[in-house]
Amino acid sequence: LAGGLTFFGFGIEAGALLAGISLAGSGFQREIEQKIRPLRDFFLIIFFIVLGTQLTVELIEQYWLPALALSVFVLIGNPLIIILVLRLFGYHPRTGFLVGTSLAQISEFSFILLGGGIAAGLADPDSLPITTMVAIITIAISAYFLKYNEKMYEKLEFLFKWLESVPDMQDNKNDDDEVPRVMLFGYHELGASILPAIKKLKEDYLIVDFDPAAIDRLEIKQEPHIYGDVGNREFLDFIKAYRAKLIICTIPDVNITRDIIEYLKIKGSRTVIVVTAKTARGAKKMYDMGATFVIVPSMLGGELFSELLTKRKYKKTAWYPLIRKQKKLLAANAKIF
Repeated sequence: LAGGLTFFGFGIEAGALLAGISLAGSGFQREIEQKIRPLRDFFLIIFFIVLGTQLTVELIEQYWLPALALSVFVLIGNPLIIILVLRLFGYHPRTGFLVGTSLAQISEFSFILLGGGIAAGLADPDSLPITTMVAIITIAISAYFLKYNEKMYEKLEFLFKWLESVPDMQDNKNDDDEVPRVMLFGYHELGASILPAIKKLKEDYLIVDFDPAAIDRLEIKQEPHIYGDVGNREFLDFIKAYRAKLIICTIPDVNITRDIIEYLKIKGSRTVIVVTAKTARGAKKMYDMGATFVIVPSMLGGELFSELLTKRKYKKTAWYPLIRKQKKLLAANAKIF
């Protein structure tokens, strides 16, 4: 395939890419990956060695300024572009920021394109050392982006407020009598498994999510729903979350949980708040914040929680015996309580 494309004037790299795409659709994809992994790793090392030989001290001194400028553009421009594109598709700015910061670097494919351009006489050979420096800078810094992107978003969230979608208070009136007694934050596997139990309560309920795909599914099923970010206090005010009797948050994010609980405390709400944690340590943090009950999926699935929900409903005191049992179980597993 690669040789055939070369015959027709295409680069051998394009042929190799198409060959890989055709193999990806075969039933032997995993086996092929395992067999070529040592070869792939070997040539990857050679690839970076060759790049290193193209970068001398003299070239660094000569091209450090354009390399730095391009690095700043990639580190800032890539996330901004991705945020805007994902926002057009209906995704929340936080999702776009986390995705964008994970892609804030140039990849090996950039060198393949550049190499083809240099070979065809369409690019200046001097652009290779600049691209190499940009790759080193962006790959190194984006590694820290990946580690601290959630904390970064917390600090920079105010810059993206204008991209957040909060329903118009004038167009969507929400009187006190219309406030649902039960609110489910997050409709995915866990949320979907809990929903039947919420229906058995025979109370008005509302499902909140900011995943456009989840909203589409809820629209098809004609479930009461609204698109929004539960980490946004203006949005929580709009849906009057503080007036709900029961809030179940299936989003296993400590920061979102903290925002919801702090909001309810500020409002003086006595709402029963059930949240979700990934680990026992995360569950302890959420109990310390003031959560009524914490779901740990690895220890308590959605189906079992659904059975408990129909028995305890809105009274906080009804949850206390279960909380004591859960804390003992978590302590036995993690030794943190």
